[in-house]
Amino acid sequence: VEMLKNLVRSYAFVFFLACSMVYSHHAHAMEGSNASGAEVDQLAFLVDRLFDNPTNLDLNFQVMQLQMAEGNLEAAEATLERVLIIDPSSRLARILIAEIQISLGKYASARSVLANLTDNPATPAETRKKAEILVEKIDEATRTTRYSGGVSIYAGQTENAFGRSDEDAILFSDLPVENTTKDKSDQVYGYQAYARLSHDLNYQRPTTLDGGIRFDNRDTHDANLSDIQTLSGDISFSRTSSFHITGGIFSSYSDVNHQDFSRNLGGVASLTTPMFSVANMTTTLTANRSIFMPYSGVSDNPGKSSRAYTGKIEFMKPTGFGSMSLAFSAGITNADSDINDQRFEKVQLSGQTNFSSVALGLSLSRQTMRYEIADLLVSYERQKTSTNEASLSIKRITGQNSVLPNVFPFMNIKIFENDSNIANFNRDGGEIAAGMEVTF
Repeated sequence: VEMLKNLVRSYAFVFFLACSMVYSHHAHAMEGSNASGAEVDQLAFLVDRLFDNPTNLDLNFQVMQLQMAEGNLEAAEATLERVLIIDPSSRLARILIAEIQISLGKYASARSVLANLTDNPATPAETRKKAEILVEKIDEATRTTRYSGGVSIYAGQTENAFGRSDEDAILFSDLPVENTTKDKSDQVYGYQAYARLSHDLNYQRPTTLDGGIRFDNRDTHDANLSDIQTLSGDISFSRTSSFHITGGIFSSYSDVNHQDFSRNLGGVASLTTPMFSVANMTTTLTANRSIFMPYSGVSDNPGKSSRAYTGKIEFMKPTGFGSMSLAFSAGITNADSDINDQRFEKVQLSGQTNFSSVALGLSLSRQTMRYEIADLLVSYERQKTSTNEASLSIKRITGQNSVLPNVFPFMNIKIFENDSNIANFNRDGGEIAAGMEVTF
């Protein structure tokens, strides 16, 4: 566990250091161009020169570059249209104006511009390849029905596989007894398969119907540990205007050691709105019910069920080097057995960024749980437990020109630590796993 903790701390330090360097570089570049107004003055100067010599291609391209730097895509498009009037054979201008029109959602115009390159036998191979990639981008953006899926396999090592308490003595009816629970590491391995389908509905506002199905299998080497299989599915309806709203339902079924264990059904609704062009705020409400089937052994729980309600607020901000998010959530769980009723709060900070062909993700969270009624079999005191968790994901991103463009090796590292007022629940552990994902 200590090795995993140190490894995650090291990766977290490298992650934030690299992000800070990239962000500083980006901020420095923006400061040098915007704070002094140099770009604005230069653009005004070049526009004045362009009035005197409107057919000067170099001047037009310089003006277009500054307009792009300002984010004024419409003006940059108009400048490139002027370039094509002056020089209809300019392949560079056609590629650039097509990219701008795709960003503006003018797919028909972009396709017409690119047809001049893809249908012309004299177009150089490199330019034709760029044009074909942009045409594929248009096809993807305008396709009303899209599908995706993938399969991944992984293997690794899990620490404290039995969830042993850290304490030498644990409580039984408030009496301390020797902690004899096994503390061991074990190999973990599994696979996942998923498929998703989305369809754009014919409404004035962008509206999408999306659904998917997923199968997860996780097993460990030790026969006394659980082999867990989960089949889950969801379907949602989303609409975008000045805000983004989503509503849907989800369900899942699980078996443990090839015995029926539980089934779950729930609904979710979320609303995403911009906050003063600084970040996006997403408010999510979730409600679900779990029903447990008869299961032999200590977990025998026929007919038991629980209901959980969760509210979440997340702030997400894109940056020059990736995205950062901060989420707050709280909820309540009501069960048939009162001792399982609990309230919980969670705060989570996460970030994602790409370095060359590698994607990095880091997440830090803290969750606090308070049980409503004491479990007298353990203690007369109600359980209060805080869980700190850190996770790091590393995934290679392969491009279109790669030998295997749809194969993505990855590695995930996770550690957690429980701090509780009852000795039985003071525990920590971790897991490291590596695998390969194939997508289509």
